[in-house]
Amino acid sequence: MKRNIQYGFTALILTALVISCKKNKDEDINDGDPEVNISVLSPMPGDTVQQGEKVSINGTIHASQKVHGYRITLVDDSTKAYYLNEIYHEHAPSYNFSENWTNNVDDTAYVTATIDVEIDHDGNMKSEKIKLVCLP
Repeated sequence: MKRNIQYGFTALILTALVISCKKNKDEDINDGDPEVNISVLSPMPGDTVQQGEKVSINGTIHASQKVHGYRITLVDDSTKAYYLNEIYHEHAPSYNFSENWTNNVDDTAYVTATIDVEIDHDGNMKSEKIKLVCLP
């Protein structure tokens, strides 16, 4: 009897996890294709970042309806190493973002800052990319 209760409880938890982020009919999430605008205030494309200098990734995301969140990454173009990887899963129509990373590369690196907006859980995304040069 105790084992049946444990199995039932486990099944209940798994079911809750599977449906926890399903679209609620009362929510205004992805009723059609929302328009998404990503505005990056900094850094600027082509910025050169000196060793020890802070890179601030700042800006806003505005959508015509709620989206599922966003991700900010800084990736070395040649090694594919992640210097920054922040994920925010918050349902909202707009966000302000601000992330910082201090340049600590050992060799000159061409780096891409990417802001990905997750429009829905079907893989629909909107992205903005900024190329930087990081010096040792």
